[in-house]
Amino acid sequence: GKDEEQNGQLIWHHFNQVIFLDEQMRQAEEPAFHDLLGRSRSATLTVDDLALLNSNKVFAFAALHTYTKSTRPTNLRLRANDLLGLPEQGTKIPFPDLFRYTPGTPIAVLASICNHLGLVNGATGAALNLNEINDLYTSYTNHPRVLFRSYKPNLTTFTDLEPTVMPVIPFERSITVKVYSVRWKQVPLCPAFCLTDYKVQRSTPTSAILDLKDIPK
Repeated sequence: GKDEEQNGQLIWHHFNQVIFLDEQMRQAEEPAFHDLLGRSRSATLTVDDLALLNSNKVFAFAALHTYTKSTRPTNLRLRANDLLGLPEQGTKIPFPDLFRYTPGTPIAVLASICNHLGLVNGATGAALNLNEINDLYTSYTNHPRVLFRSYKPNLTTFTDLEPTVMPVIPFERSITVKVYSVRWKQVPLCPAFCLTDYKVQRSTPTSAILDLKDIPK
């Protein structure tokens, strides 16, 4: 009502200083990476920059979809992109379809696995390397365990693992996508950092697979 508008106007008038940023400030606290981003924008990357970017492998875990059926007659087709683009949606979809990480990436646990070990919903830690693989980008079709080190570690006694490292194995759930019932298997993990997307003139992809936002269909 009118009172809310007046209160809003009063608050707005408290903002009496405006700061215009003319420099990208992402990663400002990491000078080396901040400088690398600047060189990438001006197309002046060096050999050392390329070596740094290629120094870590990217591991990708796509969920396994072992069985699908339509819950009712339909002419809609279920495509791979429909599944790969699904984000985590709480109990409805407890983990994203595509889990990517590099060794040391901050990750969050999306389900309560073992309270005693601190593997509970919302726990944060780091994904560790599994084994040495030559390819820069590796996609697994059979899920191995993901090794997890919590930021609040508890001592563990898993064979051949460090005392603070725990394995996280895939969960299996039934979900509904469009009108299809899908049996879905994935590790209950996701990257624990913020991602943003924005348009770049004449460089915007025509399509992409993102799990940042769910668009109901």
